[in-house]
Amino acid sequence: NDANESISDVQACFYLPNGFSISGGTTCVDATTLNGTYKRTYAPGEIFRVEARFNVDKSVKPKRYYFEIHVLYSVNVSRYEEVVFVPVDISPYPGVNVSVIEVWWDSEHVYPGTTGATLNLMIKNVGNISIRGGDLRIILPKNITPRTIRSSLGALDPNSTITLSFNNIDIPLNVKPGNYTSLMKLNVTAVTEDGVDYYTYYETRFNITISKPRPLMIRVIDAFWVGYKAYGKSKELSLRLTLQNLDLATINTLIANLSLPPGMSTVDSRNYVVASIEGFQGHGSIFTLTFSGINVSDFEILKAKFNASLEILATYRGAEFRVEQPLTFRVRLVNESIISLISHGWLYNGRPASALPSSRDITLELTLINLGTSAITSVSPEVHAPKGFKLKSISGSCITTGIQAGRTCTLDLTFDIDKDVRPGTYTLNISLNYMVSSGNALLFSSTTLRTKVIIENPRNYLTSIKLGRVWWGTARPTTAYPGSRIMPLHVEIINVGRENAQGVYVNVKPLTNDVRTIEGSGLCSSNLPSGSSCTFTAYLDLGKVSRSIIPILINVNYSVNIYGAKIYGSEDFTVTLPVETYAALLKFKGVEIIDWGWLNNRPVFPGTENATYTITIVNHYPYSIESLDLTLILPDGFLSKYGRVSKGYYAGPLDSNQEITINVPITVKEWVKPGRYEINLTLTYVVNTGGASIIESMNLSLPLIINRLSRGLEFIVSGWSGATAEPMTYGNTYFLVLRNVDFPEIRGVVADMELPKGIVSSLTNSSKIKIYPSVPPPTQVSTAPLGRLSPEEIARLVMSAYGGATAQAIGQTFSRGDLIFFATKLNILNISPGTYYANVTISFIDHWGTLRYYKVKVPIVVLGTSKIVRIWSESTLRFVNRQGKLDLNIVNVGTSPIYNVYIAVYSKMPYVVVSQPILYFDSLPPNEVTKVKLPVYFNPIPMQGAPIPITYGSIPFIASVMFTDVSGFRHSFNTSFAVTLEPYIEISLSEVKVTYEGGKLRASGTITNLGNAKAERVTVYLIVSSRRSEESFVGDIDPSSQASFSVYIENIPPVSNVTIVVRYRNPFNEVLEYREVYGVELITPTPTTTPKPGFLGMDFTTRLIIIGLVGMFLVLVALAIRSYLKKHSALPQIEGLEGA
Repeated sequence: NDANESISDVQACFYLPNGFSISGGTTCVDATTLNGTYKRTYAPGEIFRVEARFNVDKSVKPKRYYFEIHVLYSVNVSRYEEVVFVPVDISPYPGVNVSVIEVWWDSEHVYPGTTGATLNLMIKNVGNISIRGGDLRIILPKNITPRTIRSSLGALDPNSTITLSFNNIDIPLNVKPGNYTSLMKLNVTAVTEDGVDYYTYYETRFNITISKPRPLMIRVIDAFWVGYKAYGKSKELSLRLTLQNLDLATINTLIANLSLPPGMSTVDSRNYVVASIEGFQGHGSIFTLTFSGINVSDFEILKAKFNASLEILATYRGAEFRVEQPLTFRVRLVNESIISLISHGWLYNGRPASALPSSRDITLELTLINLGTSAITSVSPEVHAPKGFKLKSISGSCITTGIQAGRTCTLDLTFDIDKDVRPGTYTLNISLNYMVSSGNALLFSSTTLRTKVIIENPRNYLTSIKLGRVWWGTARPTTAYPGSRIMPLHVEIINVGRENAQGVYVNVKPLTNDVRTIEGSGLCSSNLPSGSSCTFTAYLDLGKVSRSIIPILINVNYSVNIYGAKIYGSEDFTVTLPVETYAALLKFKGVEIIDWGWLNNRPVFPGTENATYTITIVNHYPYSIESLDLTLILPDGFLSKYGRVSKGYYAGPLDSNQEITINVPITVKEWVKPGRYEINLTLTYVVNTGGASIIESMNLSLPLIINRLSRGLEFIVSGWSGATAEPMTYGNTYFLVLRNVDFPEIRGVVADMELPKGIVSSLTNSSKIKIYPSVPPPTQVSTAPLGRLSPEEIARLVMSAYGGATAQAIGQTFSRGDLIFFATKLNILNISPGTYYANVTISFIDHWGTLRYYKVKVPIVVLGTSKIVRIWSESTLRFVNRQGKLDLNIVNVGTSPIYNVYIAVYSKMPYVVVSQPILYFDSLPPNEVTKVKLPVYFNPIPMQGAPIPITYGSIPFIASVMFTDVSGFRHSFNTSFAVTLEPYIEISLSEVKVTYEGGKLRASGTITNLGNAKAERVTVYLIVSSRRSEESFVGDIDPSSQASFSVYIENIPPVSNVTIVVRYRNPFNEVLEYREVYGVELITPTPTTTPKPGFLGMDFTTRLIIIGLVGMFLVLVALAIRSYLKKHSALPQIEGLEGA
């Protein structure tokens, strides 16, 4: 306190920077003495302190901060505040210091190739900071796997050590021996001296050693071939090498790479073979390597030298290592021969045969024997045949299965014998290369065999060929005519020999100069079996023939295939054939036109495009015709795509006495007048007489008829569907009916309608619309009268034509006389009733595909209509003596009057009956109210099953309305309305008696309800002068019911009259009263002595006698009942039941 006076109630409030906060208290604390005790007042110069604990957030960076402290104190009664700033230093976290003090392998040494090694590290905390724990990562040298090892680290106090082991470390072979530096990275949680935990990073390095492996001591015990022999040419030999481990290290696996000397190789042409063993081979162990798949080719050295390279995976004192070292050894080879020929013979298709010149695929079968003790697995022959012998294939069991020891096999040599080889005996030399299977090895050897073969004479194997039937035509005989340019000739050849004839070839040659051969030679049959025949068709030109008999030479060449040889033969035959004359050409022309005109006799009108003109042509030639070309010269006003020339073409052929129709398109200009026109026709065609054929031509004139177009499309009727339209109505269905008068058929009909002002389409709200035909029209049609047909007749006509359903018919075709119906929905805007006209343009495609337009002006009649007939009642219905009057209001809501109006009114309740329910009006004008009164009766006795009567409230009435609108169509509908039926209660008093006696006035009588509703909660009270009695409650009184009442008033003087008030409520809970005044009858009282009534008024003796008599009577009755029960105690037995 540096003030001149004492201060009291000292407090300090801390305002801290971001990241600082008070720990476990408020921001303001009281001042204390230096020893920590609280003191309220401090003298001038006295020292005090303020102590608080703070939390420092991890986000606070190490540096100096200033705390803002507000010191609050009191001097006398005044309170003061001073601000001081206190510096606070935040220090950085101290670092950790960890060292690797020892490194060793579990196996003492590791080598290149060692796998699964375990590395041990001893770690010491050489710093002053305790480590709570963290993560450790070891980065090993390159190529050592895993390269990175992760582990967790426990708590490590200063000067403490911990040992960590890391397993499954692999040293690849490519790692060189030596010392390597590794890196250890630590991410740990440390704790400061004041107990603050923090996270820090530290790394250090250490060395590991990779040792160099040494060669092992291995001795060769033996080397030999499997089967103990090998030829200078052998396949798939297996060499076995037996070794012994003389080293202290254990061999885990051994891979031997055997280098083969020149002349040896493997199956895949390698010069080395690899063998391996697995399993532990300790000191002194003996093991064998097998080198398989060795081939020997042209190897002449009897003892071969082999060099092998050994790749060994060994283990010494728990450490795996790899080492490579060489090995050398020698093996011997042997040689022998064992095949001999025992027989031979010719075969063809597996059967014994003879070899002939030109034989193909003939087989020489050789039988061989194996004289050795080992099986010959394969034989490879090399044949040296005489000239003219072509070897095609070699097969047989010797090739496929080899020769077992002491067994025989066949060797089949297939030859093609040249046709120039002469019959005789020839020598054949055969060299055999074969393979002997010895154990798993294949040994190669060779030998040469010699044999003689015989070639037979082929002339002994020809067959016999004869000529069969010969005629003009192909499959059936036909007549040959002079002038035929290509006449078929049928020739039949028969094989009567023993052998099949192959390639039977026929050559036909006429023996006269006026017959030309078009096609006279060809194949009759590729294979003609013995006893069968074949046919050949030749073609001759008879265009210049004038004789009736033609001689012809037929030459037949063939071959015979036997034992694979082809032997050729030839035969000649001569025949004569007749030529006839065709009589039809003596009467008819070759080609005639028998019909012409428009297609299907359809009419053609001016303006028609591409109308089809047909011309029917018949062929009277005995030949077919083809290439029919038509050229029409058209008159003025007729066009085609060629101008005033139209052309038609038929490729044909058109057979004899057949006809063809050719279509020619013609366009008629619009200005052409109806009538008859002439066209010039030129017809050119080709007659298929055969060969080059002949060309003919003809000219003639044909008529061209243009029809008159009378009315085209005829307007029939238009109108409204369902109901007539009126102004300001929307969605009215308007229909239009046209009739196709002239066109055989039309399609694609579209109507473009331009509506008058005030009428628009309901769909587009536009006055210009497109309409498509609809088939059939709606079920009810309102028409505008046209001609002599009434609207009903027109509607029935349209209905019968279309059946009463509606559907668009955009793709429909309309024939002549068909009705075309269009329908659309129109909105009638604010226009006056009347007749309006719309311009309609009908577009369609006619029967010739010509687009045509027709315009028609159609009426749209807006007559108005009745929207509804409204019926209601404005007054209530009240019955008096079961009679009432029903006041009805009727109005025709619409824009036009309705006619012949029938209205039937009836109640839904059987208790209310309308006596005159049918109303008739000649007409009802629009929007005018017509008032009607109908007598109504209350029926108190409804029919059986009727509901509970409703005698008051709203009851429904039904009105059935039927009328004729301005268009003559009948309409009918039902409507309903409600009428309020008043509850009728009529109160009547009867048998009323009013008396006064002794200051008490009493009135009694009967209340009758003469109405048709219940009087509810009825009470009665009296009014005498200004006094009113208490109400006497009577209850509810039903219709036609009565109830009695009695009411009195006391302590009043005598009076001459009294007012009786009956108070009640109707079913609507309305309070009503009925009052009536009655005179009072005065009664004077007479004094009398009244005896004590009843049993209690008797004396004691009399009462005792009566009680005794009653008791005796009761005893006698009890005895009588008991006697009766005894006499009748036996109950009747019921048959079929068993009792107790």
